[in-house]
Amino acid sequence: MSQPEPTPPPRRTPAPKAQLSPEMAQILGPSLQVGLGAGSRSAVITAWGGEEKVAPSDKIKASTIAGASAGLVGGMLRGPRNILPAIAIFSIFGASGQAIANSMPAKDGTAASNAKSKSSWLDSKWSPVTPMTDAQYAAFIDDKILKLDVEVAMIDDKLAVLRAKKAEREAQNSTKTDP
Repeated sequence: MSQPEPTPPPRRTPAPKAQLSPEMAQILGPSLQVGLGAGSRSAVITAWGGEEKVAPSDKIKASTIAGASAGLVGGMLRGPRNILPAIAIFSIFGASGQAIANSMPAKDGTAASNAKSKSSWLDSKWSPVTPMTDAQYAAFIDDKILKLDVEVAMIDDKLAVLRAKKAEREAQNSTKTDP
C-alpha cells in the first residue's frame, strides 16, 4: 500500500513590481514626493482662499492632504502593497510638521523686529561672539601683538641666560682640561 504523494500547495503569484527600475525609483522618489507634497499643499491653500485667509487648522489639513499625495507617489514607486502605509505615514508627517510650524511664533515683517532679532543673540552675555567696531578690533589686535612681543622678549632673556650658563660651563670645562 503505497501512500499517495502529497501535492505541493499551489504557488502564490508574486505581486507585480514597480514599473521603474530600483535605481530610477531611488532617484525620482524623493524629488517627486517633495515636489508633489509642496505643490499640492499650495494648490489646496490657494483653493481655500489663499495664505492670508486660511486658519492654522486649515493649514494642517492642507499639509495632511499634501503628505498623503506625496505618500501616494512614493507608494506607487515602491509597489502596490506600499501605497496605503506610505499615504498614512506621509500624511502624519505632513500634519505633525505643520502643527509644529503653527506652534512657532509668527515672524512679523517689520524692520525693527528684524534688526532686533538679527543682533539679539550677540547681545546675550552667554554669546561667545561680540560685535566690535574697527577701532575696537585694531586695539584688540594691538594688545595681542604687544603680549606676543613681551613673550618673545622673555624667551630671549631666558635664551641669553642659558647661553651665558653654557659659556660658563665651557669655560670651566676648558680650565679643567688645561693642566
